[in-house]
Amino acid sequence: LNNIFNALGNPAYASFVTAIDPSNPTDLAKVSALLAQSTSPSAGLFPANAYAFIVDGREVNTGGLLGGGVDLNGGYTARLGPNDRLALTAEGTVLLDYQQQVTPNGAPVSLLDTGGEPVSFKGRAAAAWTHDDVQASVALNYVAGYHDVTGRRVSPWTTADLQVLWRPTTLRALEGTSLALNVLNIADSWPPFFN
Repeated sequence: LNNIFNALGNPAYASFVTAIDPSNPTDLAKVSALLAQSTSPSAGLFPANAYAFIVDGREVNTGGLLGGGVDLNGGYTARLGPNDRLALTAEGTVLLDYQQQVTPNGAPVSLLDTGGEPVSFKGRAAAAWTHDDVQASVALNYVAGYHDVTGRRVSPWTTADLQVLWRPTTLRALEGTSLALNVLNIADSWPPFFN
């Protein structure tokens, strides 16, 4: 009900609200037709001339979402010997803008760095050492801080992952297979509190 009262005076929802003149036969016919189609048990509680507005409350796709940012990634590989290789990789997403506009007449609202929405930065950096058939890698993950629905600051979160991978190349029976051990969030780091 609060949403309906907010819609009546909000210019963003003006295209969904029609004022009714109870003395106008055309407006009364519109209200009567809507009441006749309604499946609500309360549709007949008031006569057609008791209504002042028609609010179109159907779910429609009138809004828009505008986002902009940059995805970054890079890597470097070095040979450390005849059987050893080191690979460094990093990737990140920097969001500069993430705005929602509920209706074409509504003002855009920034959702960036708010609960349940994208954060302005998140990234991952990894180092992988390969020796013959075995590869060991460690990765750091970072998610920037943001605000929950109450406006309270939620701290950034950093975790580390570990992987040991074995790809046998000398055993013909196991050719094309691999065995991996993954440990996500090695330090068992708790996420920051989110209300």
